Formats: sequence, C-alpha cells, structure tokens
Amino acid sequence: MATPSDGRRRRSAASRVEILDAAEAEFVARGYADGSLRGVAARAGMSAPGVARHFADKEALYTAMVERINDRNLEAFRALGVADRPPREQVRLLLDRLLERRDEATLYTNLIGEARRPSHAGHAFVAEQLSGIEGLLGGSLGPEARAVQAGWEGLRLMWLYEPSRIDPWTSLDRRIAEVGDGAGYPPLTTVRDPALHDPVPRDPARPSQPPARRLGPGAAAADDTDLPLRDRIVRAAGVVFAAEGFRKARIRAIAAELDIPHTTLIYHFPTKEDLLREVLEAGGRPDQPRIASGDEARGLDYLREVYELAFAYPDAGDISRVRSALAFEAVDPYHPAQAYFVERYGRLIDRLRGVYREVQADGLLRPGVDPDEAGVWMLGLWEGLRIRSFYRDDQDAAELVRLEINRSLVDPARIVGSRQSDR
Repeated sequence: MATPSDGRRRRSAASRVEILDAAEAEFVARGYADGSLRGVAARAGMSAPGVARHFADKEALYTAMVERINDRNLEAFRALGVADRPPREQVRLLLDRLLERRDEATLYTNLIGEARRPSHAGHAFVAEQLSGIEGLLGGSLGPEARAVQAGWEGLRLMWLYEPSRIDPWTSLDRRIAEVGDGAGYPPLTTVRDPALHDPVPRDPARPSQPPARRLGPGAAAADDTDLPLRDRIVRAAGVVFAAEGFRKARIRAIAAELDIPHTTLIYHFPTKEDLLREVLEAGGRPDQPRIASGDEARGLDYLREVYELAFAYPDAGDISRVRSALAFEAVDPYHPAQAYFVERYGRLIDRLRGVYREVQADGLLRPGVDPDEAGVWMLGLWEGLRIRSFYRDDQDAAELVRLEINRSLVDPARIVGSRQSDR
C-alpha cells in the first residue's frame, strides 16, 4: 500500500529528472559560465528555491547533469554489447557516439576544467572517471592504457577547438593498432621516480644549457620578489586561475596573494578579462622550465626538449599548466579565452606537425609513421597529461612522453632515458 512518503519520493524524483533535463538545455544553450540556477528553474517551470532544494549550487547541479549523461551513455553501450567487442571496435563505437553528441562532449570536457579544484563538487567524479577509463583500457591494452587515455583526453579537447583539423578516430585507431603488433619498438614500461632517469644527451655542437628543473608535486613556487609588480601580478593571477578557475577567481584574492590593495591591481589591470589575457600571453618566469631554444629548435632537438621539459613536474605557477587548465574550461563557447585557444591549438598543431616532418626529412622517422598524425598525437598526449596532474600524481609523465616519442623514431635516434626501461 502506497504511503504519503512514497508519493513525496516519487514527486521528488520526478522533479529531479525535470531539473536535470532543464539543466542540459540551459548549459547547452548558454554555457557553464552564463547558465544559472534561475535559468534552469525557469526552464523547469519551478522556483529557484525549488531547484536549490535538490542541488545546493551550480557546481553540484552541473556535476549531477554530467553524471547522468555518463550513465545514459553507459547504458547505451551495454545495450550494444560494447564490452564484448575487440578494443578497436569499442573505441570506434565510443567515438561515433561522441561525434554525434558534440554538446555532451563539450559539457564533460568543461567539467574536467572546472572541477580541477579538490573542493569542487565534481572533482571526485572526474578523478574516478579518469581512473575508471584507464582501468577499462588496461584490460585490453595493459601498460599502454595510461598513454592512450591521456592522449584521448587531449585529442577530445583539441577536436572541440579544431574540429576540421583533428580526427580523434584516426589518431586513436592508429595508436591502438600499434599495441602488440611488433612495430619495431619495445613494449611500453614506466618508472614512477623521475630521479632514476638520465639527462637527455645533448648535441655537443649546441650551446650548453641547464637541464629542466625536476619538481615534485609539493615543490615550492619560485621566489617572485625580484620581478616588477606587474609581472608578479600576472604570475599570482596564473596561480589563482589554475587553482580556482577563471570564473571562481576573485581580484581581491589575487591582490591578497601579493599583499597589495586590490585598487593597485585594478590600476594595472582594470578587468579580470584584461588580466586573463595577460596571463595567457605571458611566458612565465625566465627561470621556469621551457623549450629552451624556442622556435629555433627543429626536428629531433625539439622532441628532446619536449622530453626534458616533461621532467619538470608543473608547479602551481607553471604557465603550461595554467594554459592547459584554462583550455579545458574554455571549451564553453561563452568563455572569454575560447578564441585564444582556437588560435593557440591551430598554431601548435602546425608546429608539431612541422617538427615531425623535419624528423622525417632527416631520415629519423620510423617507416610507415605519418608525421602529421605523430604531431597531433604528441600534442594530445601532452595536454592530457597536464590536465591529469590536477587529479592524480603522474610522476612518470616524462617516461610516457619519452616512450611515445620513441615510437616514431628509428633506433639510432631514440631518446635514452630511464636506466630501468632501457636495459
């Protein structure tokens, strides 16, 4: 016999479904930044307090919405019997669904960017998803799973910015096809302690350069007292943007980090958008790890420096980590940094493809490797590893980068790294 409490539970569950339906419509139409609980309430025909009874804030609602999308997709995959199919067919079906549902891909990717703070309502969900996907891939791909999963996250991000230039299916299909097919390289192994690695051999004809810093996850930020105030503001803003996200960051909090009046900060940067633009364009501190040769590096030299840079576990103010973090939240079409990242990824795709073409011209590319595909994959791997650093301690990132680079090279050109993995 039904009781009054049973009726209330049914009405509550029905209201929750209506709210989540309205949330999908609201955030697809207006993006995370401009979407609001009031907008969701209006679409659901409810009051804002009524929505708040189910979801405490926008973070909680957005996370629940993405979780429901994920559950819906998993149910569809179960109905198709995806788990019983070969790995490459699984990936094809997953990508087909992704390509059909670009809005869902945008919502999920945006959550990865927004939820990087441990205090965010969706942080635990995203961390669990990243580990779960890697675990599922591990059943078929073994130790290859971590690199494949990181590359996939980066590919999806770049596809949302450059859909006409990125083909996630082709890139993943080629990468997975290499697993265990005897393509002329040893199986991928990883070493978690970067201190076990030898420095990258340097070309004696090139000027001597110091190795990249090898930072741990608890490494202290660099001392900025030697920088001009404007530069210190930009660096402090980068730290806050990376930790809190652009939307959550507050000018007063950035000023407090520097122990200056917020009016002083506003004098240099009248709006938060002005400060964001400067952070994205900045190159970080002069002593931060970077591609030392900049645009002058070519071919194999550039790839060696990419590996060297990967040794530096990114600290809070590392500009590459800040950019990667903001890139995931800026897939929101209303984010002020979206145009910047469309241009940035277009430029980086051209750069990495050019690097691999130079490797090919030097006779160092393994036969059968497409330099354009290799460049896109390496960029995707890098972005995937950077965003994962907000959710897990990937101390073997440099080894993953080295081994992925070596997949594309002939034997004499391969980068020597870990003593353990190169024995």
